[in-house]
Amino acid sequence: LRALMHSLKRKNINFCNIVTLEVDLKKLRYKSAEKETRFYKSQTPRRDNLKFKNPQYLNDCIKCCTEEIMKSYNQNYYFKYTYKPLWEHRYAKNDFQEDHIHYLDHFNFVIYYKGDSSIVLKNPSGYLLQAMYPSFDDHLGSYEYVPNLKQGTMLMLPSYVPHYVKKSTDKISLVGEVRIDRQ
Repeated sequence: LRALMHSLKRKNINFCNIVTLEVDLKKLRYKSAEKETRFYKSQTPRRDNLKFKNPQYLNDCIKCCTEEIMKSYNQNYYFKYTYKPLWEHRYAKNDFQEDHIHYLDHFNFVIYYKGDSSIVLKNPSGYLLQAMYPSFDDHLGSYEYVPNLKQGTMLMLPSYVPHYVKKSTDKISLVGEVRIDRQ
């Protein structure tokens, strides 16, 4: 974990806190014997239940990000975290992900395995702010945030934050969700 800490970064956006981590993609090699399935309106191919050659490294990355994002929200109590099996999105020509959230879990993350990020995070209160203060659009903060993340970066964010992926070509991202239980 100490080796991972040097590349860990926390960023406070005007509507949430996020954490990024540079990961070693050679240590994150994986296989999937699962067939591709189609989800959402985007029809972007998805493969479930990835099997990692070094699951401890993956766990260390998730633990490192989870602990940091919990600290960013001043949640300093003891907790146990669990995560579901990761899945892979393979973006062919002009594939995308529509606007969505990850419900039932506290955080979600994406690892940019091949290609840079194309994710856009949306302010969950954006429409409310527009409705209440239409003449202050430029002053109340951004409604969207586009992180500029490179291949080999892991991004963790709260699951309530709506997000989407712009049209992309020839990219692979690994996605997962984290649940927190207080001990």
